[in-house]
Amino acid sequence: MTAILCVLLALPGAEPNKDELAKKELEKLQGTWEWVEAERRGKRVKFDNTTKPAGYGDMVVKGDTATVGKVAAKIKLDPSFAPKLIDLDYTEQKFVLETIYKLEGDTLTICYALGTDRVKNRPSEFKTDENSVFEVRVYKRAKK
Repeated sequence: MTAILCVLLALPGAEPNKDELAKKELEKLQGTWEWVEAERRGKRVKFDNTTKPAGYGDMVVKGDTATVGKVAAKIKLDPSFAPKLIDLDYTEQKFVLETIYKLEGDTLTICYALGTDRVKNRPSEFKTDENSVFEVRVYKRAKK
């Protein structure tokens, strides 16, 4: 009897599947995110509403779509990896941006390869150096 109890206790509990995890993560991303910081080629720049580069800026996540300015992408998440994966499918522009992300409270950090010619070059960490082809972006959840 004791042996059976030990075996049952050693079995893993029912874990949510990858799709359920992704759905829960996507719910956490809903809303408006203000772009507050970027790192490119090892240099960090902080932004406010007057210093963001023209044509870039805040991100709105609604449903399974992320929109920055007038450009929208379908979101596909895989939070089962470390770091977590997010693919942004820019259907009209015909490319998928392979990105990593982390969500810490009201701070969302993403990292991706610059340019559409490097879309199959997913980063493995949230940092750049002077020769890096990656960019790190930090967003804060917009206050209502």
